[in-house]
Amino acid sequence: MVEKNKKGRKSGSKETGKIIRKASQWAAFLVLSGCMAAIPGIHYLCLKNDLHTGYIAQTIYGFALAGAAVLAATLFFRRKEIRFTRYEILFGLLLVFAALSVTFSGNPYQSVHGSSARCEGLFMLHSYYLFFYLARLVEDPRLRRGVVYVFLGVQTVHCLYGLNQQYHFIQGGFDYYFYAISGLAGNPNFMGTLTVMASALALGLLIYSGKVRDKAIFLVLLGVFLATLLLTKTLSAVVGFWGMVLVGLGYLNRKRWKWFLAILAGGAVLFGGLLLLTNGTGNNFLSSDLAELAGQLPTLAAEGLTDPAIGSGRLYLWNNCFQLFLRHPLTGVGIDNLQVPYYENFGLLLGQYADKCHNELLQVLVTMGIGAFGCYLAFYGFLFRDLGKRLGKEKSVPPLEAALLLCLTGYLIQGCFNISVIDVAPYFWMLCGLMAEPLFGEGPGILEAQEKEKPV
Repeated sequence: MVEKNKKGRKSGSKETGKIIRKASQWAAFLVLSGCMAAIPGIHYLCLKNDLHTGYIAQTIYGFALAGAAVLAATLFFRRKEIRFTRYEILFGLLLVFAALSVTFSGNPYQSVHGSSARCEGLFMLHSYYLFFYLARLVEDPRLRRGVVYVFLGVQTVHCLYGLNQQYHFIQGGFDYYFYAISGLAGNPNFMGTLTVMASALALGLLIYSGKVRDKAIFLVLLGVFLATLLLTKTLSAVVGFWGMVLVGLGYLNRKRWKWFLAILAGGAVLFGGLLLLTNGTGNNFLSSDLAELAGQLPTLAAEGLTDPAIGSGRLYLWNNCFQLFLRHPLTGVGIDNLQVPYYENFGLLLGQYADKCHNELLQVLVTMGIGAFGCYLAFYGFLFRDLGKRLGKEKSVPPLEAALLLCLTGYLIQGCFNISVIDVAPYFWMLCGLMAEPLFGEGPGILEAQEKEKPV
């Protein structure tokens, strides 16, 4: 009788564990999906009703708090399954370096809460980290794909709205202007980053999905994302996309060079066709930027980095920001505290205050110091390692893992010429959580479950 009770308790405990595991993953999925859908919705409300950008930040904080509650409950009920990995050490160090940056900042209050324009202080960075850990709860392959599909769905609506703003396929309704697709302040750089990420995911799923129906869907989505990318007037997005193709696809197809060259040829034809269809050259978008850069090369060779007019001031800005880093190498100038130190040392940049480096890694280096910069480099290295390990275990390429690798590659390459802020970064950190190892146990057999997708 006693033996039967023990078996019953064990069986009941196992069933309870399954319920908790499933519930925590669904809760994480719903918070992540809700946040991804809410961000552009709040953007449009801000643009239409002239609301302050703080509404966007408060929306992200709200979902971060919901995510924190899900994480806390899951940690309590599944505490025996926690896997202590390099990420935990890394984020522990990152919190220390962030605290030092705030302590020695010229404006600690702003470093904690963020500037009024960017809202990316310590609280916002912690929200990003929460999204990363929340996504690591999602172990079920179907839910993992679901997070990616929600992101692609949100960006599809985002892009279609922007294309309609440009071509007016459907008349009526809220008609702001084309740059409204980028959300915050209508800045095209933000939408450039989103379209690079979406294009990378769609391209990976297009190439490596096994079903013809899926390939057709992702081909259409890729066309929508690339058409929007070309119309954002963001040269860094074009660089990010093609850098992703060369580096990311080159890595995935390093043993199949003929196949890789065929992909490049087909991609070039598709890209050129979209450029003509979107009338990019006629409206002097991409071609004018390239012509301008070519015309500036003699000036760059003669005057070095002293002319802020070259390359939209990027080279001049990077040089000055690096000088700020040399003055504060250990702590940086303070999280989201670039504007005042830059103005005091170098004045305005092309008539505007410089509050960002237009380089993701340089932004971390200048504002948070060398320690945090090293943590970020290690973080990206760990993500590539985890993806590489999962890709290496399969004879054929798993579609989702390939798509995530391309997304990370494109984001980092494009980030060398741009920077994402609160309307883009949450998406990236959520996807990073899918790239990393699961937070609990040994995972659900991600690769085994993906056999159902029949990758090519």
